[in-house]
Amino acid sequence: MRKVYVDSSILIPLLFENHEEHPDVEIIFKGFANDSTILILISTLTIDEVWHILRSYSDVLDKPYGVFSEKFRITIINFLNNPNIKIIDTVDGVASLKIALEGSIKFNLKPRDSFHYAYAKLWNAEIVAKDRDFMYTDLTVAS
Repeated sequence: MRKVYVDSSILIPLLFENHEEHPDVEIIFKGFANDSTILILISTLTIDEVWHILRSYSDVLDKPYGVFSEKFRITIINFLNNPNIKIIDTVDGVASLKIALEGSIKFNLKPRDSFHYAYAKLWNAEIVAKDRDFMYTDLTVAS
């Protein structure tokens, strides 16, 4: 089975329908989501980034996080209902950290991107991202 690791640069415009890149990423994502031979991997780090960024675009920015989290819970649970999507986390924190640091040193990745790099490496997955930095790594960038 082909595995693709999806970065927040894809999920944010996908879940934020008014985002200028929404139509493009929706086409990309639906191509993966509708293919039963592809397993879509999304890390808890990606969900954290999406959760935070989508709140900044919401109409409840001046309210407690819990108010937005209730809305986000409904959105994310509906989104994750696809059987081709799997939430992943690191199975070995030390290995993740080592690979993240190596990726940062070798490819000049920022810390969060280094962890996305590490997760994709540990799960032997291609990466789906709008972030061009991944194009200069040894990961396969899925399209």
